[in-house]
Amino acid sequence: YTDKVQGLPQMAHELLAAADKYDLARLKVMCEIQLFEGITAATATKTLLFADLHRAKELKARTIEFLARNLKAVSNWEEFCRENPDLVAEIMKKVASFN
Repeated sequence: YTDKVQGLPQMAHELLAAADKYDLARLKVMCEIQLFEGITAATATKTLLFADLHRAKELKARTIEFLARNLKAVSNWEEFCRENPDLVAEIMKKVASFN
């Protein structure tokens, strides 16, 4: 075992979902790191939803921090707020912690 995954950048979403389902902790961490490395203001809300769905705690925490620091750049923020009030509350809590 080499602790490396071929195709991880292209398959990180699918592999993280499988790692969550089958409780493969190391693979899950590797996928979380890969997904966060590619995060942008355009993908952050989808990444947060995905992290929440698959109990990817580190990815969720890092994405919340990213969103809290980059809210003005998030294009679908209003829609996200309407559809995900619990996650928005977590983001706002992080924003408040900056002050």
